Amino acid sequence: MRSPARASERLALIEEVVTAPAYSLAGLARGRLVYTSTVEGSTDLWSLDLEKGGVARLTSGGVHTVARPRPESGYVVYTRDVSGGRELQRVYAVSASGGEHIELGPPEPRRVLGLAFDGERVALAAAGEGVELWRGRGETALGPGDGMGDGLPRRAGRRAGGAQG
Repeated sequence: MRSPARASERLALIEEVVTAPAYSLAGLARGRLVYTSTVEGSTDLWSLDLEKGGVARLTSGGVHTVARPRPESGYVVYTRDVSGGRELQRVYAVSASGGEHIELGPPEPRRVLGLAFDGERVALAAAGEGVELWRGRGETALGPGDGMGDGLPRRAGRRAGGAQG
């Protein structure tokens, strides 16, 4: 027969494990270690200044996918579910030190299958009416196929100020 004290100890251990925050390294961006964490409840982006030790919360309300940051770029590209759990996402960029979020596109939310960032250009594969490839570079938002102008880091897409909630 199991003792009630032993069962409650096991239950306490299980509660401790499932409520412990999860952390996942995304990469480096201009001297900052970028990672996701559930420390505040939802999976959000954070960064740690490797020289000064300061931590910045980059998003709030959850992120879906994060493209690997590039050491030479000061930006982090990510997607957020904007459909209440139906996995339709929008693509954003944010400075690795925090600040304004830039909506990159596509114009309608898509189910993002893959996301990449080379420090300057963003590409994604998404399911809309079929499978689509979107990419952007320099001063314009993401668009279908090729023929893109210039995206990150100067100006890209619509601006969505502050942490997304």
